[in-house]
Amino acid sequence: MVENFEVVLADGEIVDANANTNSHLWTALKGGSNNFGIVTWFDMRTFSQGKKWAGLIIYPISALDKNLEAPANMQDD
Repeated sequence: MVENFEVVLADGEIVDANANTNSHLWTALKGGSNNFGIVTWFDMRTFSQGKKWAGLIIYPISALDKNLEAPANMQDD
């Protein structure tokens, strides 16, 4: 989530837009609206990522028909 935008307005003024300062502009920028100014900087809230699990299963080509039938059979059951 974006915590703060630094925006150059049409009149050249550089302002911060966040929940406490210029909150209407902050809400508009978060919603994807445009033509309010040029965003030159933004601060985002981040979170730590836990462990990620991934893997790869490779089947021989001879198992292709069974692998294609399995989802259809699950849907029919």
